[in-house]
Order: sequence, then C-alpha cells, then structure tokens
Amino acid sequence: MKARLALALMFVAAACRVGPEHHVPEVHLAAAWTEPGADPATEPVATWWRSFGDAHLDALVERALANNIDIQIAATRVREARALRAATAGAWDPQLSAGLGVTRSSPSTTTNTVRSLGTSSLFDAGFDARWEIDLFGRREHAVEAADANIGVAIENRNDAVVSMLGEIARNYIELRGLQRQIAITRSNLELQRESAELTRRRFEAGFSNELDVARSEALIATTTAQIPSFESAARAALHTLSVLIGETPGALALELESAAPVPEAPATVATGLPSELLRRRPDVRAAERELARATAQSGAAIAAQYPSFSLSAALGQQSRSFAGLFDADSNAWSAGGSLVAPILNGGTLKAEVAASEARADAARLGYRKTVIAAVAEVESALAAVGRERSRRESLATAVAADRRAVTLVNDLYTQGIVSFFEVLEAQQSVLRSESSLAASDTDLSARTVALYKALGGGWEVVPAVGE
Repeated sequence: MKARLALALMFVAAACRVGPEHHVPEVHLAAAWTEPGADPATEPVATWWRSFGDAHLDALVERALANNIDIQIAATRVREARALRAATAGAWDPQLSAGLGVTRSSPSTTTNTVRSLGTSSLFDAGFDARWEIDLFGRREHAVEAADANIGVAIENRNDAVVSMLGEIARNYIELRGLQRQIAITRSNLELQRESAELTRRRFEAGFSNELDVARSEALIATTTAQIPSFESAARAALHTLSVLIGETPGALALELESAAPVPEAPATVATGLPSELLRRRPDVRAAERELARATAQSGAAIAAQYPSFSLSAALGQQSRSFAGLFDADSNAWSAGGSLVAPILNGGTLKAEVAASEARADAARLGYRKTVIAAVAEVESALAAVGRERSRRESLATAVAADRRAVTLVNDLYTQGIVSFFEVLEAQQSVLRSESSLAASDTDLSARTVALYKALGGGWEVVPAVGE
C-alpha cells in the first residue's frame, strides 16, 4: 500500500511540474569556413602538439597534463560540484533522525493549580521522519541545476586543459625562436668582426680611413647589445614553462638551455566544420551548461511560489522516569501531513522569479555570444596562419638576396670599388632579414598553435575526474 502511495505521489508530482524546460538555442553558422586554408574534411587532431614533430614539446605536454596546478584546481571544482549535487538531491529525500532527551521542569507557583506536581522530569527517545513531496518540480529543477553545475565545472576544467596546452606550445616555440635569434645575431657578429678586422688592416695600410674603422666598431657594439634582451626573454619563457609543468622556475634549465630548431608548423591543419565547434570547444559546452543551470534555477524559483506538501511521523518512548522509558505503556507515536501555501511574502518570491528569468536570458545571450566568438576566433586564426605563411615566403627570398649581396659587396670593397658604407648597409640588411625570417618561423608555429587552441583541441586526452 505504501509503495502504491509513493508511486502515485511521483506521478502527481510529474504531472504538476512547472517552470521552463532547457533547450539549446539555435545559432546559425555558415556551412564552411570563409577563410582559406581550412581542411573541413577531417576532424581536428586531439593530440595536435605531436604534429610539430618535437620530442621536447611532447615531453613537456605529458608532464604538464600530469602536474599542472591550474588543471588540478579545476579538478577540485568538479569534485566540489558533485558533492553539492549529492547534498541537493539528499536534502529532498525522506529525512529520519533519532533522539534521546530529558526535560526537567517546575511550573510557576502563581499559575499552577495542581501544586502537588512540583518539579518533574520527562524522558523521551525515538525516531522522527519527514518527507516533503515534490509536487511542482522544485526538487527536480534543483537537481537539474546541480547536474548542470557539474557540467560547467567539467567544461571549465577542459577549457583549462586547452589553455594550458596552448601556453605550453607557445612558450616552447618562443623559447626556440629566441635561441635562434641569439644564434643568428652571434653568427652575424662574427662576420662583422671579420669585416672590422679587414677594415683595420686596410686603414693601417693606408687604403681606408679611420671613419670606416669607427663605423665597423659601432656596428659590432650595436649587434652585441641585442643579445642580452633575447637571452632575458628566453629565460622568462623557460621559467614560464617550469610553472606550467608544476615545477619551480629553473627546473628545465639543463634540459632546454641548449638551442634547438623552432618546431615546424604542419603544412595543413584539420579544422572540421564550423558546426562541430558546438560539441568540441569546452567554453561553448560550458556556456550551454550555464544556460541549463540558469533555466533549472528559474524553474525552481517558479515552483517555490506553489504550495508544498510534507509528511511527518514520530515513533518513540516517553516516561517521567528513565527506568520506565522502556515499558510498553511508554510507547508514543504521531503521524501527519501539512500543506503550506505562500500568501503574503512582500513580493519576494515574485522578485526571485524575475531575477532567475533575467539570469536565464543572460545565459542564453551568453551562449550565443560564445558561439559567435568561437567561430570568429577560428576564422582569425586561419587568416593569421595563411598571411604569415605568405610573409615567410617573401622573407626567405629576401634573406637569400641579402646574403648574396653581402658576398658581392665584400668582394667589391676589397677591390676598392665601393665604400665601407655599402658593406655596413649590406651587413645590417642581412641581419634584419635573417632576424625577420626567424621571427616569422616562430610566429607561423605560434599562430598554428593559436588555431589548434581556437578549434578546442586537446582536452579529450585528459581522463575524466575520478577515473
């Protein structure tokens, strides 16, 4: 009979559920990317950093996935959300409590007409039960909001993974780019010293003037001054990488101080279709869960305006002496139900509904904005990669021409056909073009990382919290 009653109450509650239901807003997206260079035929690679073919980068990513502190903090937020969900659901389950108590009392002599009672004691022990029936879906909405909150925490953790992977790759690429800049500068410095020595010998032999010697020395000093700034930036990138893998600054010094090539960007990047961002990017998924949570909270606020129905029961023993507490005549019980309907509350409940609906509207707009921003981020990243690739081709041509010009002008200067000014100009030009090419290689790889990050890649490799 009790089972039938509970089942009937559940059906009544389901039939009386009030409040809005969650629906994912439809955002119109283009069928394909507008920027060239996309590869919509394939899915973005989850382990995208391996496409750079750099063993050091792969190792850094593995260490960061295991030890990054931001990811660990985000994982604790997931555990917290799950615990809060259990507390929310449990608060609506039947509540049972046990108690044992004694009350010592003495009535007022001015109001007590039965003076023979005097001071008395009352011992009681037993169980109290209470259950609030969810007639209008307030419990369901509260649990749905808690479930959505878990989803938000999980996607925020996934987004932290995506950001961390991008930061690891970007800082590593910048480190290798700076090391290349240092190598280029030192190589050109050696050429400039050779030219300065040649100029000094020509001056001593009477074939040149002291101005040429001064200019060559000034160029050497100017070039040498560039190295400390590159070294400082390289150390900063090295320290940032240490923090990202959860270790103290300096932990990677021995491993990465030796120069290595800049990781080469892959020729193509699998982008998939714009519509796939909705299920792939963690920030979009989190925004959808935010909307689900706000919608459920709005439903709970609406349901709070309706009457609540509770069942209660008590079973125990009551006696004026502790010894008599266990006699059969001391048995006591009670059972009942209550229906409470809000009537006058100063408009509080109505205001809470209006506030919750406003939050749901904001979450709906936030979802739309997140989707649009995600698509724009990918389009911008595609444009940046494409333009940087074209820029690099032009810079490679310029480097080849400048190197040829340096060889030619040195020969002409030795023959006395051109002045040392042309030599200085050619050496400065080749340094600038080689430095620009190195920077472009670094930028191309870094912009490719930004594209992978915009596509939301990488979080799939991290185990779910609790696994």
